[in-house]
Amino acid sequence: MNKPLSEISQLLSSRRREKNLSLQDVEAATAIKRLFLEAIEEGNLESLGPKQVYAIGFMRAYAEFLGIDASQVAYAIPEQKFEFSYGIGTVQSRKGFGGKPKWLPNLIWGGVALTMLILAWYFARVVGLL
Repeated sequence: MNKPLSEISQLLSSRRREKNLSLQDVEAATAIKRLFLEAIEEGNLESLGPKQVYAIGFMRAYAEFLGIDASQVAYAIPEQKFEFSYGIGTVQSRKGFGGKPKWLPNLIWGGVALTMLILAWYFARVVGLL
């Protein structure tokens, strides 16, 4: 059964109060920072910025700590998409000179070296060195 984030947040907050636990107590027991706990209880995951990726996992751990079925929490935000911008562009492969592949100059030099070796061998046979 899917519940909206606001219901899950209220459920977690009320269960914590029923158990007479402070946010500091929960933070010490679960190792979830108070900043995350406050955002979860307020239903304001957007305030976490890029760190909201961790929020669903923290919500599950928080629910389990309070004795709530974690599967209810897992789908509180079923279509949440997290977008990141690190200020870098996409990675593109580089090309060699003139837009040609990097390996092409090596192939040409290898062909030249092979031709020189064949000519040297032929010359050595003609002269009688071999």
